[in-house]
Formats: sequence, structure tokens, C-alpha cells
Amino acid sequence: MIHKQLENKIEIQEALLKWYKTNKRDLPWRKTSDPYRIWISEIMLQQTQVETVKGYYERFLKAFPTVEALALCDDDKLMKLWEGLGYYSRARNLKRAAYIIYTEHNGNMPNTQAEIRKLPGIGPYTAGAVLSIAFGLAEPAVDGNVIRVYSRLFAITEFVDKKEVKALIAEVADALVHTGDPSSYNQSLMELGALVCTPRNPKCDACPLKNKCQALARGIHTELPKKAPKKAKKQVDLYALVIKKDDQFMLVKRPSSGLLQGLWSLPSVEFVKDSKEAATPEGHCLDYLSDELGVEATFVKKLGSTNHVFTHIKWFIHVFELEWIGGQLPDFPDAKWVSREMLEDYALPTAYKKALVVASLL
Repeated sequence: MIHKQLENKIEIQEALLKWYKTNKRDLPWRKTSDPYRIWISEIMLQQTQVETVKGYYERFLKAFPTVEALALCDDDKLMKLWEGLGYYSRARNLKRAAYIIYTEHNGNMPNTQAEIRKLPGIGPYTAGAVLSIAFGLAEPAVDGNVIRVYSRLFAITEFVDKKEVKALIAEVADALVHTGDPSSYNQSLMELGALVCTPRNPKCDACPLKNKCQALARGIHTELPKKAPKKAKKQVDLYALVIKKDDQFMLVKRPSSGLLQGLWSLPSVEFVKDSKEAATPEGHCLDYLSDELGVEATFVKKLGSTNHVFTHIKWFIHVFELEWIGGQLPDFPDAKWVSREMLEDYALPTAYKKALVVASLL
């Protein structure tokens, strides 16, 4: 059935390109064909709203205007610039990829699927976006917006996260990509998904493909795309510790692996009750400080609670105040005594900013 509908390829392409020409948003990354800048924008736009990205994009490129600048940048500066965008592995992969481009490709972004896919953090979508937008190559770029448009256009009623359905949508995207203007065509699909063919309350009357949309014709457009039920998020009780010494408190740098790696945070520990001997929150915190950090402190009080949701985990964050009474700052993880005014110098993930708000330190 889908292959039969692909006979309308030219009509679909022309309708999208015409619509895009008059409806596309004025976005900073659409004013350049520089592969480096397009790559940065595409990585930032993953899991992040366009309006949020705009400011980050401008600040990032001011700090790191070239591949070389990013490849050789200070890690803490990079993370500080990324602070608040989340999914921090994107920033780490950007630097790793930039170093490869700088050292192995003479500072030039690779322009083939084989080479660009070798770079850290670049999957099928980002590769297709950079190759089509920056280099004008007829490569499909399938993101969530494109999946939604095509699943509705062709009434794909199976779970779109199934391997075989992903392959089908990739095949459709490859067949439909415009060979003459792949940049505008791919962006028209993304733009249609963002502005018209939205997840909820799609604006079908304004859609240039409404007369060809099989899901709309069948009245199932709001039911698509279908995704397999998600697993329940793991729930974790996390104790965030405000350890005070005079007018300062302790920050530690998180390990170089795992969640929020390499970022600064309050000392913290997950709380798991021992079935044989139920530890109190106070005792659990003090044991952690003494055994893991070599720091002695007294428990003062609980300041409050907050929570933060990651992709697969939900943290229930309990914030405690303690008073330092002795011990050296640990070498690992890196630790510092900081004042409230010094916080702006450190890259802090949103989860710990929430904890600092609870402690009235931010």
C-alpha cells in the first residue's frame, strides 16, 4: 500500500517545498551553510525546544566559533555553557567529535555517511541532517517530527519504535527525499511536524498534505504515531547534603562515568534501607561522609524535598544540612568549599539547582 502511495512522490515534494518557502521560521542556524554550525544546532535541538536552543546556540558559537576552539576547550567551560540544556553526554560527544575532526580531518566536517557516522554522538538522523543541509546531499533525516508526519501520511498503525517499522519509515524517507533540494525538503518535514502535524491537536486544515493524508481520511490521525508502552521509571531516594563551614558549603565533581558525569553537585548518596538494620537518614548521610569522603560532620536538620525526572529515572531529592567538624577535602571526587556568590562559576545540573533552591542557596 505504501509503495502505491509513493507514486505521489513529486506531488508530496512540491507541496512541502511550496509550504516551507512561505511558512518556515526565521532561525539563526538557517542563515548559514557552515557544516560546523549546522552540526552544533542539530545536536542542541535533540530533546530540546527551539526557543530554548536559540540563546544557547549563540553563546556556544561565540565561545567556540571553530572546530579547533571546541576540540581544545576546557571541560568545565564547556559544561558551564551547556548548563541547563540537559543530556550532557551531547556536550561531551561534541568535544570528542570536534577533536577527531580537528586532528584527523584537518578541521573539516566529513561529508560521507561512512565517515560522519564514525564521529561520537552522530547517529542516522544527525548524519542525514548535516549531509543534506550543509552539503546538499540527498540523504534522509528522520527525527520524531518526520516519523509523526510519515506515520500519519501513510497511516502506519504499528508501533513506530519496532525495528521493522523503523526500517519501513527509513525506506519511505529515502524514497521521498528530494534530490534537487534535499536541505529544504528535509527541513520542510521537520517544520511541518513542529508547527502543523503536532503530537496533540494537529492543525490539519493548514496542512499542505491534508488531501493525501491516509490517517486523516480514516479519522485516526490523532491516534498516530503509536509507540510501545514505556517501562516505568526507576524511582530513587537521593540525599543531597549541604555541608557548611562558616559561610561556605561543599561542592563535589561527579565521577567521569555514569549519570551527570563530570558536573558539579552537592555531595549526595542514594538511600536504600537495609532489611536487617534500617538506617536512619542521619546515620546514612554521616556514614557516607565518613566512609566515602573522609569528612566528619554533624547532622543539623532536613531542609526540604524536591524531585527531578530523567529519561529512565525519577529522583526524590531530600536535602539535609550538616555542619563540618573535621577532615580534609577528598581528592576524588574533586571537592571545593564555595560561597553562594561563587555558584555561577560551576556547571550545575538542574536536579542540584533544585536542591540548592530548597536550601535557599540559589
